[in-house]
Amino acid sequence: ICTIAFINILVINSFCQDTLKTVLVKDIKQSSSLNASENSSWPRNFTVLPDKLMFIASLGNSNFFDLWTTDGTNKGTVRIIAANSNYPPAVIDGMTVWGNKIIYTANDGYLGYEPWISDGTPNNTRMIKDIKPNNSNYPSVDGSEPRYFKIFKDKAYFQADTWYGSQLFVTDGTNDGTVMLTKTGTGGREPSGFIEFNDKLFFACQNSYA
Repeated sequence: ICTIAFINILVINSFCQDTLKTVLVKDIKQSSSLNASENSSWPRNFTVLPDKLMFIASLGNSNFFDLWTTDGTNKGTVRIIAANSNYPPAVIDGMTVWGNKIIYTANDGYLGYEPWISDGTPNNTRMIKDIKPNNSNYPSVDGSEPRYFKIFKDKAYFQADTWYGSQLFVTDGTNDGTVMLTKTGTGGREPSGFIEFNDKLFFACQNSYA
């Protein structure tokens, strides 16, 4: 049996002995409009955890996506709102599996896009760190916009913007354990292309001196 799950505008297709069965998991964005585009939640970025499927979907403007989880049932398909938030932060990138959690990029509407972590439950969905905080001289509306998450030896490495350009960061999932590894003025900006080889983490970056 092969099962492929899609939500709202797409469906679950179960193939068994040439028999096709199609089931809608959940109508996430219900609307009276006849416009199919307006009715769609545009689910995407499906990411598998040990006991659930994570994805993002939109209830409003298709440019703003919330974090969702599903166990394959209508009742078990829910939007994740962090326990300390009044609404779910907008998700744009990441959705990288980290053990039984995901690390991703989200915007809570106040601090801009920063790294978040979630296991698919409200109590364990939170921002890891405000890497690029706002200040009166240089207000940051975008945040650090972390990207290119790579899990290596139980930690997550990624690129994030600072007031000194994009730098290499590492996190253990805690505020205090999230630090910048590159030093301002010595190169190493715009790290990307992370790959593990010979028990080391390789990546490309800009270097002012080489």
